[in-house]
Amino acid sequence: MSIYHELFEQGLVDRARLVPVRLASNADLALVHDRKLVRGATATYETDEEATAALGIDTDTYFRAKHSGYAARLSAGSVVELATRVAQGELRNALAVTRPPGHHCEQHQSMGFCLLNNVPVAVAALPE
Repeated sequence: MSIYHELFEQGLVDRARLVPVRLASNADLALVHDRKLVRGATATYETDEEATAALGIDTDTYFRAKHSGYAARLSAGSVVELATRVAQGELRNALAVTRPPGHHCEQHQSMGFCLLNNVPVAVAALPE
């Protein structure tokens, strides 16, 4: 919320076109990540401990067992949506203010606070 607040305070929200979020599809995610990672990173877990153990991420990683997988799919899907609109000329540029980020995640392993790697997924999903 602090990023949005700052964008609002600077008058940038008034100049922006808000684009609805969307979920990344399994097909989008499979372009970069293996199926096991996609299943694990987007699953719903009973406890945070169960999730961190299943994903092999550090216990100090912020994770909500019932919500983080959904948030990760929304985050990745939103970046795919924006990249597609820019590539097709509908938008001149875009800024995705999404959480969780994706830059630490690898093809086979969630890492840091990153469950899926949003930018490579978006690039791979661009229409040719």
